[in-house]
Amino acid sequence: MVISLTSPQNITSINLGTSTPKLSGTVDVTSFINLVAFEAYAGSTGNDLEGFVISEANDKLKYVSVLYNKLTGSIIQYMPINVENISIQSNLLDTPITDLSIFTQLQVIATSNNPNMGGNIPTLPSSINVVDFGRSGLTGDIPPLNAYTNLIRLWVYLNPNLTIPSNWTAPVTLKNILFQSCNLETTEVDTILAVINSLGTSNGVLNLGGINATPTGGNSNSDKLALEARGWSVTIS
Repeated sequence: MVISLTSPQNITSINLGTSTPKLSGTVDVTSFINLVAFEAYAGSTGNDLEGFVISEANDKLKYVSVLYNKLTGSIIQYMPINVENISIQSNLLDTPITDLSIFTQLQVIATSNNPNMGGNIPTLPSSINVVDFGRSGLTGDIPPLNAYTNLIRLWVYLNPNLTIPSNWTAPVTLKNILFQSCNLETTEVDTILAVINSLGTSNGVLNLGGINATPTGGNSNSDKLALEARGWSVTIS
């Protein structure tokens, strides 16, 4: 697919919306040097884009939403250097992410429902607010997160090969946490509950249900009870 305009430098936003038949092929926005937002998201039926080409010239591009397409490879190739929000859920990503720290303005990243992406939790920039890596084929330890002092949401549900180390940490800002169906053992569930409780925060959401083990004491677990007393919604198996 080719987007051709007389003065592409005048365009700051592109929304490809919905079409019948679905849009397919590759979109190249390298000539749109003042582009700030790009969307190719047409609801849960999506489009069929197989490529999205950017370059260093797209340094003003902050918002990328390409859910429900057929993009492959690594999310990195679809991320302009100054991106703040990228949503690429329900594509065909098949290459792990190793390091996102160069994206120093990144606030939101969402890759859920790319089960062949794989790899470990990548290094994140300190600017990060929202992480959605649900059902992304992730493996290995979830690293200590206390250094990410802007992080408010962590969704890693449906990654049954993730593990929680005994020294796991979280920032006090983190109050929306989805760990359901990660095949966690009792000691790992206990660790998460203890860490989040130790932060002393109120009115959050913590989902440890699905195919995770039950914490020590089940519904009588002391950390679970303490969180609930402070207004947290806590779900366990």
